[in-house]
Amino acid sequence: ILYRDADAYFMFQQSVEAISSHMHKPPWYVEVQMFSGQTVWPVYNSLQGFWPGTQSLTGAIDEASTTLRAMHAIWRRFGAVPEGFNLQHGKVQPGQAGYPLRPELAESMYYLYRATRDPVFLHMGRDMLNAIERRTRTKCGYATLADVESHFLVDRMESFFLS
Repeated sequence: ILYRDADAYFMFQQSVEAISSHMHKPPWYVEVQMFSGQTVWPVYNSLQGFWPGTQSLTGAIDEASTTLRAMHAIWRRFGAVPEGFNLQHGKVQPGQAGYPLRPELAESMYYLYRATRDPVFLHMGRDMLNAIERRTRTKCGYATLADVESHFLVDRMESFFLS
């Protein structure tokens, strides 16, 4: 996408096709067994927040928007995105309740706004920034949420937060 390398783009397109046919359980993308394509992990992982932004770069705006809206709904529910959210049970995945200030979801909002100029993505971003300010701001910076349900803070700010 970025470097106009035909071989890399071909590999990327093959990956997108495999992801769409095996991992896409609208509006989510789940982890699957690599040989059978069977779902093995019906969990939204916070690192997946990058995917709608990547989709927007390929022109898949409707799919990106649908997925981003579902991810943002989790944000709205907790005021942050847990590291893992069990889609089957509709709750935080045990042992994955923290929010270490990951930027991927905000980045996808930015890319979708740039691709569409739809102000809804600016509103989503503002919602995220307001929640981060309210829940994680400290005297000396920002802190990781140990648990998105209790909003208990941990004295830790990962360097990727600054991105």
